Amino acid sequence: MILVDTSVIVAWLDKSHPHHAACTRSLVYWAAREVLGVSSVTFAELAAGARAREGVEEDLHPFERVDLDFDAAWRAGDGFPAISCQRRG
Repeated sequence: MILVDTSVIVAWLDKSHPHHAACTRSLVYWAAREVLGVSSVTFAELAAGARAREGVEEDLHPFERVDLDFDAAWRAGDGFPAISCQRRG
């Protein structure tokens, strides 16, 4: 599973965002290869951006939901550098 960052989701949702096309291409590419997930943190961040819950639910429908508690958030963050370096190498 690839946990998609909120910044990617925001750019994907906003067609006027300067990185919309790149984020859309990336999501399409990786969705064909992996399960894409969004965390409960992304859900909260989109709510803080004054989005309606129904709209957020609809927008995030294609993604697997990942409920993050503090331990899960730590594991996700702690594992990211290793994965990021592997992909660059």
